[in-house]
Amino acid sequence: MLRRHHPAAGAWQGDGLPAASAVFPVIFLTILAGTRSFSQAGRHQRRNPGPAERLGQLRLRPLPPVHLHGAAAPPQDRQPAGLPRRSPARPVGAHLRQPESGHEGPLSDVSILALLWYHTVVQPFFALDGSDTHSGLVEAKAILQQRETIYPNSSLFMFFKGRVQRLESQISSALKSFSTALELAAEQREIQHVCLYEMGWCNMIQLNYSEAFRAFERLKNESRWSQCYYAYLTGVCQGAMGDLQGALTVFKDVQKLFKRKNNQIELFSMKKAEKLKSSSLSKELCILSVIEILYLWKALSNCSSTKLHAMMQVLQAIDDASCAGLKNLLLGAVSKCLHNSEDAIEYFHLASCDEVGLLSNSYVQPYSCYELACVLLHNSESAAKGHILMLQAKDDYAGYDFENRLHVRIHSALASTRAAAQPKHQQ
Repeated sequence: MLRRHHPAAGAWQGDGLPAASAVFPVIFLTILAGTRSFSQAGRHQRRNPGPAERLGQLRLRPLPPVHLHGAAAPPQDRQPAGLPRRSPARPVGAHLRQPESGHEGPLSDVSILALLWYHTVVQPFFALDGSDTHSGLVEAKAILQQRETIYPNSSLFMFFKGRVQRLESQISSALKSFSTALELAAEQREIQHVCLYEMGWCNMIQLNYSEAFRAFERLKNESRWSQCYYAYLTGVCQGAMGDLQGALTVFKDVQKLFKRKNNQIELFSMKKAEKLKSSSLSKELCILSVIEILYLWKALSNCSSTKLHAMMQVLQAIDDASCAGLKNLLLGAVSKCLHNSEDAIEYFHLASCDEVGLLSNSYVQPYSCYELACVLLHNSESAAKGHILMLQAKDDYAGYDFENRLHVRIHSALASTRAAAQPKHQQ
């Protein structure tokens, strides 16, 4: 691979994604509202009232966009989509006030939704380096508890409840919440789509391929955001449940639906679908592709040990030289989630040495090098070797899938290593 100097984390354009290309799902927050922006610590800021206020829109990528309507109505009468009409006598935000503003002014419903979005979507999205993704969930749960008496039938608040449960790996409960939110959003297509997306992911986490297939197929047919990406998810789930002929048909459609050449997710989906439909397709290869998606979007940590062991069995049975490196990378990632460091080190080492599948899975070597470095850095005896491998992952590879995404993690890991090495009085 060519050696290339990379700038500090912050060059995101290569992924065709917003800042901090994520896990997946990849999410972008846009708030065009009459509220002041809140800090990254999630602290409440005072609302800036006035006649020119506008309720904004929260956009999800790759989830479909969610628009919160309300326009120029007076503040007390504004009602975001997904919230059933409340009593006019009850002021907005009556049960959620700003404790640190000194004025005890209430937060608007849009401010509250923005805070929930920040704590349950944006903050986990930015935790690319493996940092605590549960930060902010306590506050999110407190907000939800305060609002459920005001909006007991809100599809949006039920959606956020499901997000909290998913982040806490309560997948069955999350599925119930998203299903309820889907029913409550009977006339709100955009909210239905984000619920379907989450239901698809929860079912993939549980290896329930048939239910995941139903969710992603509906998105493929109804959503206009990225039919290419949804088609790929539909195809791998369809193949994983054993319908190989149906999966081949969907994979052929992925090429037709590929429209955004500068979008890393669509480009990845197109290349993967092309490989699957041109090779000897099997149920096991489709399951491998599902596990690959869970890994790249950092959802393996939400899987139970039972499901992780089931993944190990499928991966170990695959005998295909073209995907040997990817197989070992995923085996290492699953072993790491099962806290089996010795096996993880062995698998990551094998994956980092793979040359056969380099063309079809270009990200495997640098990601394996990074993963191996992370495991070694956690042991004082191997930390020096881990640091060398981390630098190698940063400097020795270029031009692979989701390159910028990995560089965020690498720079964060190196910064953490430097901070840990400093004497306490210098920190």
